[in-house]
Amino acid sequence: MYIYNITFVVHQNFAEHFESWLKNKEIFFERQSISVQPLRIHTRVEEGHLNYSLQINLDTIEKLEHFQSSEFSKLIKEKSRLFGENVLNFETILERF
Repeated sequence: MYIYNITFVVHQNFAEHFESWLKNKEIFFERQSISVQPLRIHTRVEEGHLNYSLQINLDTIEKLEHFQSSEFSKLIKEKSRLFGENVLNFETILERF
């Protein structure tokens, strides 16, 4: 089991809109039978910003690589179009053992 974790750093003025967008992404991926979990991270890293995570659960490394090469790029392009520099992100690949 692999978890593709996308962490978002969101300027507090955009948090409400971002949360709504992320919940819509959850519904979109669930309709495609992709298991996702949007989370709020309570650890504060930077003043004036909130942190979120979108965790995508994938059975195989091949499915993870496919998601990374197709859906991830679409997700980040949409995020950039909607929020610009007010929402930054980085990714982490995790494996359950």
